[in-house]
Amino acid sequence: MANGTRVVIVGAGISGMAAALQLLERGFDVQILEAQQRAGGRVETLRAPFSDGLYAEAGATYIPGAHDLTHAYLRRFQIPLHLIPEEQLFTLWNIAGKRVRIGRDEQWAVELSSKEREAGLAGMVQAYIAPALARLGDVRSDSWPGSAARDLDQMSYRDFLAGAGASPGAIALIRRMFPDIHGEGIEDTSALFCLRDFTNEGGGWSLISGGSDALPNAMARELQAHIHYGARVERIEHGPDGAGIRFTQAGQSRWLECDRVVLALQFSCLKTTDVAPAFSTEKTNVISAMGYSAVSRVFLQTRTRYWGEDGPQYMGITDSPALGIRDCSFHLPGQRGLVECYIPGAAGRRIAAMDAVDRVQTACNYVETFLPGIREHLELGAAKCWTADPFARGGYAYYRPGELTRWENIARRREGVVHFAGDHASPWPSWMQGAIHAGHRVAQEIGERP
Repeated sequence: MANGTRVVIVGAGISGMAAALQLLERGFDVQILEAQQRAGGRVETLRAPFSDGLYAEAGATYIPGAHDLTHAYLRRFQIPLHLIPEEQLFTLWNIAGKRVRIGRDEQWAVELSSKEREAGLAGMVQAYIAPALARLGDVRSDSWPGSAARDLDQMSYRDFLAGAGASPGAIALIRRMFPDIHGEGIEDTSALFCLRDFTNEGGGWSLISGGSDALPNAMARELQAHIHYGARVERIEHGPDGAGIRFTQAGQSRWLECDRVVLALQFSCLKTTDVAPAFSTEKTNVISAMGYSAVSRVFLQTRTRYWGEDGPQYMGITDSPALGIRDCSFHLPGQRGLVECYIPGAAGRRIAAMDAVDRVQTACNYVETFLPGIREHLELGAAKCWTADPFARGGYAYYRPGELTRWENIARRREGVVHFAGDHASPWPSWMQGAIHAGHRVAQEIGERP
């Protein structure tokens, strides 16, 4: 296939735009249908209603140093990064009512074995997780996982940790190192999925200077002649020789024909789209059953950064429903502060069901135990609840025990002239790196396969 081949991409998120850039370089005729009035998907930076140039990330936030594809696009568009110093990463914890700074005085209020207390949190990770990581092999390989790793998909991450010898107290700590952001927590999530995600975080962590939306905005500027905003897809008809897409835009029903389709949207949205003929039974089942984490993020603007040196310095970890409490303003000028509550799982769904006032008040309850005095200094609050967003209907995909080895290849697999992008169809689910990888993969599929 070459020039003149028409490709329609549904979704102007990072994945859809990465696919478009690759296809345009190969000479394809590309059009992107985006339901919203902005590009970026789950990369969304909130600037309103905050004051004095403060902003918060509602979606994708971090850039690990090992994410080569993401860094390549940042270099391409000359977008600078702000490196988070290692000593400021996740150093302040509040577990079982006791504040602990990692590396200083790890006197945990949970029951640990004598060996675990002596080892500290880093030593516990080394003892219980590192041996399993060695079994994973090349997690980017098309043939992954191999026989040595497949059994890890048959158990939850909690059962894996217990089987590795971790005490209940050690599990209570390790689970808050972000595995609990997936699904309903580590009891609900595949051990293999969590362990692979652990490997996705290497090389130091950075933020995009000025906000994460700088990347999708730069991509969208280059693609502006190809993106149709406010285009809500209602029906996809496909056959061996091409496809047609029915969408509404500006109150009008429109029809677009093409040779190939790229669906760069979450399965949580795709499963409500009319497709004829229906995809294969395997694909339809995965689209319908794919789990998406409920994530709510509440942001609290304060008159000052009253916590000073006693704050999280960047991100703090708690055992409250707000797994992470982040100082969004740590690298920004000015005196006002901006604190984030990152609330996943069932608690995230409860936040999404609340009105705006109750969301802020509930977040204040969580922050008060971590940064006492939040209400005294509070000026305003805002929230992003991904389950309540009709263009996302969830945060990010995850796999329950037994699903990764059965479903992941099906999630990526094309259906005739229809191809599937998005971070959920990559080895880096929930990361911009995964979105880009999937976009490049489908561009290669279209360019090389009949």
